[in-house]
Amino acid sequence: MDEAEDGFEAENMGATMADTQPDDMEPGLTVEAAFRTILHRCCSEIDAHIAFVLDRDEAIGPHKTRVWLRRLVTALDAFAPVLKRKATRTFRDEAKRIFRDLGKVRDNDVLLENLPESERSAKRVEAVARLRMKVRQRMRDRSSVMFAPRLLRSVSEGSLFRSGPAATLLRAEPVERLAEAALDLAWEDCLRHRKRFGELGPGPLHEFRKDLKAMRYQTEFFAPFFAGSQAAGFRVELQRMQDLLGTATDAEVTRAMLGKGAGKQARDTVRDAVAKAEDIWRLLLSSVPWWRIEPRARLH
Repeated sequence: MDEAEDGFEAENMGATMADTQPDDMEPGLTVEAAFRTILHRCCSEIDAHIAFVLDRDEAIGPHKTRVWLRRLVTALDAFAPVLKRKATRTFRDEAKRIFRDLGKVRDNDVLLENLPESERSAKRVEAVARLRMKVRQRMRDRSSVMFAPRLLRSVSEGSLFRSGPAATLLRAEPVERLAEAALDLAWEDCLRHRKRFGELGPGPLHEFRKDLKAMRYQTEFFAPFFAGSQAAGFRVELQRMQDLLGTATDAEVTRAMLGKGAGKQARDTVRDAVAKAEDIWRLLLSSVPWWRIEPRARLH
């Protein structure tokens, strides 16, 4: 869920790459310049949200930190042809550690939010608060607050970039060339789930949702670089699918944590959300992906 909250820069807390693109994200930007711009935005958001998590208890903190960590990992994957594999893996692994730690808090926040007021016992609320403090301490022990600054420094110093001839040439190419290949790969990952959509279990549905997120994030990253892009509608439909599968996932998490008491309601929620998501998926499958519409014309 993408809840909006009052308080600490609430407007920015809910923003996406598509909502607030920097002015210099336009066709013709080089691969390296585009990567620097996208990464700087991701790191700035992660930095702010980690500070929020360490200081405040609102559920939006862990949620938004995880959103931007996933965006960051998606960006690292998309630009992999110009990045050093070992250095990138180190930052990806650290991002995923923070992501997993905050996931434990996030699951319990979802549970509390979905519980009727009468079932939110003081004991359960206190257990979630203790978990939040434990995760905060782990993040402090691991200097998670320095994760984004370390990554930005590796980019500014150039140590994250490959230095071989092919990668050096690609870094100076228009970003559209790398973008089309990255978008094709992300779309292929989504297409793996095209068969028996309605029969997928919780695990495969969760994997499908992750692939949809990566596809949407790459669409947000790269759409500004394509003149006359028709990406907006595609992104909206991906978001709708992602939200529906998120509703199904949250229902499964609640059912797993509460047991039989939430069984029937959770099953009904999952079934309805998955059916609606499948309708959108069929529509997307019948359409030409936005970056494949006259792709050559964009490169001249």
